Amino acid sequence: MGRRSTVSTLRFLDLSYCIYVTDVGVRAVSTMDALASLDLTSCNLLSNEAVAAVSGMPALTYLNLSECSAVTNEAAREACATMPALSSLILVGCRDVTAANVQRLRTKYPHIRIVKGWRPPNCRLDDPFF
Repeated sequence: MGRRSTVSTLRFLDLSYCIYVTDVGVRAVSTMDALASLDLTSCNLLSNEAVAAVSGMPALTYLNLSECSAVTNEAAREACATMPALSSLILVGCRDVTAANVQRLRTKYPHIRIVKGWRPPNCRLDDPFF
């Protein structure tokens, strides 16, 4: 009997502010089936392809794409439609994700908490403001 690698059982991964993370790097992360939480805040080299790469992750419940400037409405729709366990999608500061699109997604996927807008400094995402 072999030991399962630590990577295959990893549940939380915070790559926030890792400015050199690319779509290719996120594609490698997408093989981690046990991953429940992925924070990609301010990974500005990411595009909609990164969201497509993680879209089939069966255990992913939390995805933070805040300040990912190339993420668009299309990626937000794909995340909601293709991530079966997703319960929180954070899109703070994603300029190309419109408020109208977020409202449509909230209506269509009421089980997913979608956070969009501007976050005041020193304000946590679990504050009632959001």
